[in-house]
Amino acid sequence: MVVDIGTVTVAILAGSVALVVLRYIQARKPVSQLPSWALGGKNVVILNGIESIKEALVTKGNDFADRPENYAVTLYNPQYLGLFDAHFNETWYNQRHFTYKTLRGFGFGKTSFESKIVAEVEFLIEYFKANQNKPVDIRNFITNCVANIICSITFGQRYDHFEDPAFLRAMNCIRDWFTAAGSLTLQMGHIFPFLKPFLWKQVGAVHEATSKLESFLLAQIAKKQDSADATEEPRDFIESYLQQIKEDKEGKFSLLYLKQNIMDLFAAGTETTSTSLTWAVLYMMTHPDVQENVQKELDEVVGREKLPSYSNRGDCPYTEATLLELQRIISLVPVVPHATTCATTLRGYNLPANCEVWANLWSIHHDPKLYPQPEKFDPRRFLNEDGSLKKNESFMPFGAGRRVCMGESLAKMELFLFFTGMLSQFSFAIPEGTPPPSLEGDLSVTYMPKPFEVVIRERI
Repeated sequence: MVVDIGTVTVAILAGSVALVVLRYIQARKPVSQLPSWALGGKNVVILNGIESIKEALVTKGNDFADRPENYAVTLYNPQYLGLFDAHFNETWYNQRHFTYKTLRGFGFGKTSFESKIVAEVEFLIEYFKANQNKPVDIRNFITNCVANIICSITFGQRYDHFEDPAFLRAMNCIRDWFTAAGSLTLQMGHIFPFLKPFLWKQVGAVHEATSKLESFLLAQIAKKQDSADATEEPRDFIESYLQQIKEDKEGKFSLLYLKQNIMDLFAAGTETTSTSLTWAVLYMMTHPDVQENVQKELDEVVGREKLPSYSNRGDCPYTEATLLELQRIISLVPVVPHATTCATTLRGYNLPANCEVWANLWSIHHDPKLYPQPEKFDPRRFLNEDGSLKKNESFMPFGAGRRVCMGESLAKMELFLFFTGMLSQFSFAIPEGTPPPSLEGDLSVTYMPKPFEVVIRERI
């Protein structure tokens, strides 16, 4: 049974099993009562609209802080460990608290971490210079640059994108894993269990991709174990976690948890930011007026002699508004899975414990009452009449409540530094003689742009 709570029509959704049902909802007119549909015998509640989602995730955050079990997750994380898929309990809290505290200690999301991001921005700029004035696909290289930031945090080193075979193999593993785990066909096995015997090909792909990625990560952990010096301060996340394992007397930390935590860090810290930046390039090349306005502001505030810094953020309201509008219109993770931890109520309806709940963030970001003409890309909707940045309480690209993305501060810094670094030095254009690329995305773990090529032109 599916229950739709809210009155917002869904425009387009991606990134979870919710898509199958929400594709159906999108064809319906706004509803004023609670319709229901059969969904493979599962009890599912779909939260549409700002009121129901805020009540669930913020006002009653503890009641809706669990994660539902999912067929695809059981294939690569059968014990539901880590930071994202784990159930809401003391183990999850301990892992999240330690991870966040440790990463903050290494400058995670702080201005002191800016130099590590800028190093990758500079690397990306050199790649753009070497590949300008011709159609190119930039997605993989952007992904490599962003992934290197996670490598510096977790492994304590960065890799040469072009020459290091271990790094390139790891990136291929991550891409294969995302493709396999995010397969919509595979997600059908969650909704309709009777289909599972027919999904052997998709199951095999997940197992193979997971095995390769785990082998790479376990090799990195083994290197740290062999070279660990108990007298030295930890230099990265792995060393910090290994030290915590030695000090742990209650068995709360283990190599199994460490491996899954790193997988989650790569998944959340690489795919989301790199996909957002790829969308950014796509929207700039298809909206040259916005691109020109961003560049004009950056020229006035920073100039072209140096790259923008994070301290310039407050002086660039139009640029900030452009990034906010980008996150709104793409809704990178449009549907977030939750589950109830206890019997509770929502909008006057009774919900049982262990009820699967899908928070449809797309319904907020594409609500015409909140964002007139939501299909239109318009940064000005995030600006006041005087040109200053407008606060918007209905904007939640990183989720909300107990499960809010803990990498929000780092993601904001990365998006600003990469985006402004690119736009201050280059312009992006549609290849001559080709139609504008589609702004419709593909369904996977995140909402991804379809493959496209762009012409990069250095600003003179």
